[in-house]
Amino acid sequence: MGRAKIKKKSTFIDMTAMSDVTVLLITFFMLCTSLSKPQTMEISMPSNDKRITEEQQTKVKASQAITFLLASGNRLFYYEGEPAYEEPASLKETTYGADGARAMLLQRNARAVAQENGVQGRVTCQFVVDSDGQVRDVQVVRSLDPYCDKEAVRVLLSLPRWKPGRQNGKAVSVKYTLPIVFRLQ
Repeated sequence: MGRAKIKKKSTFIDMTAMSDVTVLLITFFMLCTSLSKPQTMEISMPSNDKRITEEQQTKVKASQAITFLLASGNRLFYYEGEPAYEEPASLKETTYGADGARAMLLQRNARAVAQENGVQGRVTCQFVVDSDGQVRDVQVVRSLDPYCDKEAVRVLLSLPRWKPGRQNGKAVSVKYTLPIVFRLQ
């Protein structure tokens, strides 16, 4: 009788799944190692001065730097300039909200833009001191620059309580008009 033919099986192994897993693992380890290192983000305004080279424009002075530190419990701390390790009060806590880190950055940016553009002059504001001495309803009557206007409103709203006006012995609301002068030094 004849011999039965043995069917040869292919020695080819499909490595497609293995290569996909390898790429995923490499990507995972690259992300893990790069995200564990401290990251620095440089935000700087370009200068209008033509004498400054492009390299000098992107340099940020240490005194102008803000460093944010993320802490457990969804807390955010920051310090301005170089760290003062011997003075713990230089580390300030803020929030993630519009009245926290965002407000602080916008305020610093407004000052820097106004200084960079050489803006100086007067912003005239109207506001009401209500019967309990609180400043409210701040309006810019005469504008200088959008950044200076915002800064003037911010300063007026952050003022401590005033002595309310009095009429017939009762505390009443009083409307004031106040010029605020911005001068470069």
